[in-house]
Amino acid sequence: MAKAAAQGKAGGKTTRKVRRVKREPMKPWMKALVLILLFPFAALLLPTTLVFVTMMGPTLVAYVTDRSREKHLAITVGLMNFAGALPAIIELWSHGQSHPAAMDLIGDVFVWAVAYGAAFAGWAIFGFMPSFVGAYYRITTQ
Repeated sequence: MAKAAAQGKAGGKTTRKVRRVKREPMKPWMKALVLILLFPFAALLLPTTLVFVTMMGPTLVAYVTDRSREKHLAITVGLMNFAGALPAIIELWSHGQSHPAAMDLIGDVFVWAVAYGAAFAGWAIFGFMPSFVGAYYRITTQ
């Protein structure tokens, strides 16, 4: 692949075409159906929902600020943020999933540091990965 890219640059033409798969956007009735199905679970697991929503704030910010169609930033930050919020949710479930336990977790600074620190790691991965990949391709083509 690197050899073909080097030959394509030398000839002035690109020899490889990238085929993009177009995703169809979710229809409004499908969004409504998802919300209708998720609402009873969110109400039933209200302490978990409270902890999850407060700890996943950076994911919402990444989703809103990411202007690309594929939402790679939101996916990267979201997965890392979920990995950071998961210990708090497991801690909540081990204490019986009560409202006082949820409020204790939301008030704990260490829980915030873990969840938001993991989200920061997702931002860092998204920010530094293009330069790492570019450097790797430069080294392999030389």
